[in-house]
Amino acid sequence: QGDLVCYKRWDLESVPGCLGDGISEEDYCAYRPPNYLFWIGRGLGAGEYGLCEGDCDADRDCVGDLICEQRTGYDPVPGCEGDGREDFQYCRDPNFSEEPSGSPSTINSFK
Repeated sequence: QGDLVCYKRWDLESVPGCLGDGISEEDYCAYRPPNYLFWIGRGLGAGEYGLCEGDCDADRDCVGDLICEQRTGYDPVPGCEGDGREDFQYCRDPNFSEEPSGSPSTINSFK
């Protein structure tokens, strides 16, 4: 309905906007926030997976210059939010950096 998408779950994968675990292997509808990991299927082929979408197998599966992030378990995908599916790969921006930009802030000490 509307902008809702179905989060198909194999276990207790997170669903954006929902608290708790829910019921194992039950699917839930929710709004998909930008850059939230989302499983759209397996073996869709070259150029079919967008940003933070999976289950890609190689960089060629991702749209444009995105790369397929190989991961183990629930390893984080740089630039994407959520857990995704265990041991599944997701496309990401190769230029995303988790390094903070600018100089570090100064911490004041109180005496």
